[in-house]
Amino acid sequence: MEETVTKEVEMQKAHLEKKIRELEAEKKANDRKILELTEGELKHHEFHTEEIHRLRKKNFEIAFEILTKRNEIKRLSRSCV
Repeated sequence: MEETVTKEVEMQKAHLEKKIRELEAEKKANDRKILELTEGELKHHEFHTEEIHRLRKKNFEIAFEILTKRNEIKRLSRSCV
């Protein structure tokens, strides 16, 4: 029984870690887009303020979700011990 629970916890942790990697990749892509838009504003006087704000807000939400999932992994690890 304990072995089954441990295996289930490990599967949940693996799923959460995969989701974290996906979120980190999305956040990194958003960071690149923000940088491109910011450089465009500086070089060509193009203004993308609303889009930059939206991307930064999305990155904040992603960072919060990553933190939540990492805390869930820690909780699962403690419950397995």
